[in-house]
Order: sequence, then structure tokens, then C-alpha cells
Amino acid sequence: MMSQEPVNITEVNPQPKRFILNDSASNTEIVFLPQAPNFAAPQLDYQGLEGKFSFRGDDIRQQRTALGLLITVTLEPDADAGQLNLNLMLPPINLAGEKAQEFETIAIKTRSQGHVIDPAGAELFYRVVMLKGVAQAVIPSELAIAQAQESILEVTDVRLSVLKSFPPQLQIAASGTVSTSGWSNPQLVPFNYVQAPPDGIYDFNFVATQPQDVAAQVITAIAANYIWKTFPHELVGVRIHSSTNSKVVRLNAQIPTSETCD
Repeated sequence: MMSQEPVNITEVNPQPKRFILNDSASNTEIVFLPQAPNFAAPQLDYQGLEGKFSFRGDDIRQQRTALGLLITVTLEPDADAGQLNLNLMLPPINLAGEKAQEFETIAIKTRSQGHVIDPAGAELFYRVVMLKGVAQAVIPSELAIAQAQESILEVTDVRLSVLKSFPPQLQIAASGTVSTSGWSNPQLVPFNYVQAPPDGIYDFNFVATQPQDVAAQVITAIAANYIWKTFPHELVGVRIHSSTNSKVVRLNAQIPTSETCD
């Protein structure tokens, strides 16, 4: 009787490492990485009518359903106009030994009624977006290079907002500039603290991905948002860092102070 070698299922049928989805009108592009290079966390980049957003880790909610993997991100936090979520449905993909497979799916944008007293009727409004996608077995090497992020040139403005949610969430909106056009994936990356800062000021790096192609040598505006779902009760404010300066904004004062890096 011949002995059989154990088979590694992941090698026989590897799972897609990147999904790229577009609508027919070219108004929407979604790129989803179940695990981003250099980060042990999923990443979703969205560009559509609402703007350009990048989500990572806990900002991406995933749920396996009978219809496939449901991926949810928040495009507009709960506000008077109502929270806007993007719900992407990813079907199981069998690459069948190929480098890529095409597929079709949908995304559903859901908006709540917002802060309305005794609302009547449906509490959610739906908009369906038909998408064509490509599931890829490997991530191109240039994408891995693009994942290397650097600090932006200068922070110009920082604003804090406590969102009307339970528990309360803190929205950090930062604006700044970069040295050329073509920068992408702007993010506010929090410092890791062993102990809470004694002054209650929490630090973030404002980073983005440099262009890989030739870019115009012109100072360009850039912006990033960060939703802090469970911010510490002792928080006094935040400090946002760039390569040349930093700005501090206090939660109650909302008047940024600037510090220039030597």
C-alpha cells in the first residue's frame, strides 16, 4: 500500500491576496487586501463620489454570511445627516491555479435617518452599486513598494470632533501639504504608548505613500481622517507630526498650536 504525502491545501488552492473592483461608470474603485504587505491587518482603499478613503484593521468589519464575505466600512460617521456605510459583498473565489479571476458583485451604501425625533418609515436607505472585480493571487511587487509610507511635508490644520455615537467616538481631521503631486493613501498613525502620556496629549504621525511615477514638482494639499472608537477618558488633545512641524489641538480649545521641527 502506497503512502500518501500530506497536502497543503493553501498551496493547492491559494486564496486571493488582492481584490480590485470598479463600477461601469468609473465613479467607484475599491481595492481590498485581506492582509496588507508589512501589516498584519486588512486594508481597504475606496475612491468614489464621497471622496477618497483608506481603512485598515478594526476600521474594516468583516462577517461571513450565506452570500459570501460581507465587508463594511463607514464613509461618513453618524451625524445629523445620518451615518453612511459601504457594504461590500465578496463571493468565495476559486483561483483554480490562475494568477487572477474575474467576477461580479455588488456594494450597498446604507444611510441612516440621522438624528430625527420619532422618525417614521424605513430607518435605512439603500443604494446598490454594481461592480466588476478581479481577484489576484499575488500582490505586484510595486504595490509592496508603495506600502512604504513617509511623513508628509507639513501639517496645516487639525480639527477634533466628538461624534454622536455610543460610546462616543473621536474624529481627527488633519490637513497638510506634500512636496509633489501623486501622493496617495494618507493616514494618521497613532504612536504606541506603554503608559498614557502625562500631559494627556496623544501623538500621531501624518504619513502618505510617495508617487512611484513622475510627479509634478508642486506643493499639493492632502488630508486624512482618523476615527478613534474608544479614546481614553484622560485625553486632553492630540499632536499631529509631519517631517517639518507638528500641531497640537486640545479637545476643548480647538485652537491648534504649531511647533517647527529643526
